Amino acid sequence: MAQKTLLTLYVSELKDLYSAEQQLVKALPKLVKSAETDELSEAFANHLEETKNHVTRLEEVFESLGEKEWKESLRRAQRPSTNSKERSWTPG
Repeated sequence: MAQKTLLTLYVSELKDLYSAEQQLVKALPKLVKSAETDELSEAFANHLEETKNHVTRLEEVFESLGEKEWKESLRRAQRPSTNSKERSWTPG
């Protein structure tokens, strides 16, 4: 029983990480375009590539854990909130 609870907690934390990485994948291209220096733009672009690698690795972890419904549960969790206090920050 404790093992199942720990697994549930682990998967829940992985879902949170996956959601954060997905948000970065959406936000970083805007930062690349709006960067005021080439050096900063390149840094954001490099970070974007690393973040995409993180997303791929997390997907592999979900699959190795047999989490078949993780994408659907994430889609439900990521639906826009109707609460104006819970708006996410978008650059530029």
